[in-house]
Order: sequence, then structure tokens, then C-alpha cells
Amino acid sequence: MKFYLDTASVKEIQEAASLGLLDGVTTNPRHVQSSGKPFKVVLRDISAWLNEHRLSGYAQFPVSVEINPHLSATADMVREGKVYAAMHPCFVVKLPCTEAGIAA
Repeated sequence: MKFYLDTASVKEIQEAASLGLLDGVTTNPRHVQSSGKPFKVVLRDISAWLNEHRLSGYAQFPVSVEINPHLSATADMVREGKVYAAMHPCFVVKLPCTEAGIAA
């Protein structure tokens, strides 16, 4: 069994990780919005936490990052996904299950 925390809060990630049971994190735009910070700032904060804890790849500690749900063009999804994927090797990009998302 694997335990994934559904949040965009570094404080919550730290608290869950301190219990020794956390296998990864899932984020989504709603979680990021509730943080009150811009999306990329939240991702940078999570990246810094990952680096601080020497987590270096999605096989070790996956963090799913959903692209903007309002994008509808495949090229836009790919472009945004590449930006997020390049921010940290633990990031796994989530795409919508739409025709454009599947093509991306």
C-alpha cells in the first residue's frame, strides 16, 4: 500500500512526512489556489522541500502536478507540462482525459 497526500502545502507535506508513512503527493489547481500563492511559487516551494530532503526522482517520491484545467489545445498542454516537469525530477505531470490531453 502507498500513501499519497492530497495537498499543495509544504507544511502539510512536512507534517505527514515526519510520520514516516508518506510515499508521495498529489496536487491540483484547487489546492494551489487555497494556498493563496501563485502556482509556480507553490511548485518552487515543493521543489525546495524535495531538495532539502534529498528526494531526487519520481520513482522515489512522486509529486503529481496537474496542468491548467482550462487548456484545450494539445500544444499548450505539452508546453505547460514540459515547464512543470523541468522544475523537479520528482514531478509527474497530470493531463486531462480529453482528446487533446491524450494526444499530449
